[in-house]
Amino acid sequence: KATGKRSSPPFSSRGPATADGSGRLKPEISAPGTNIRTAANPTGFRGGFTGTSAAAPHVAGAIALLWSARPDLIGKVAETTALLESTAVHFTSTQDCGNFPGSAVPNAVFGWGRIDIAAAAAASTDPVPPVGRPQPVAPSRRRPIPREVPRPVSQ
Repeated sequence: KATGKRSSPPFSSRGPATADGSGRLKPEISAPGTNIRTAANPTGFRGGFTGTSAAAPHVAGAIALLWSARPDLIGKVAETTALLESTAVHFTSTQDCGNFPGSAVPNAVFGWGRIDIAAAAAASTDPVPPVGRPQPVAPSRRRPIPREVPRPVSQ
């Protein structure tokens, strides 16, 4: 697993979370968010898109790719999160924030590190152990996927 020191842009928030007094780790994971080239209607593409609004689509896209590669994880947020965190490229920092030393992983600058969707998708295809309540299991890849997927019933 690659590790290293990187710099986080000065505008990025660092953890831990203080607004609710929990002191929990923030950010939990990192994604590219500086000078991102993006679609801009009607001009085509533009560069320089920066900030959380540039990084968040990377995370959403990574989860979509992961769930496509690992349908057994669909809807299993805790398991998906654990897999993304365990396969992230770890980065350290010279910045200590709250109870999170920058020299450790996770830290309050990069969290568990930068998302590595290729590593997450290539990780063991064994089902990730459930966290909390049991989750329904997605159909095997060998059977055709129904056109309409039944929705879980609220209890």
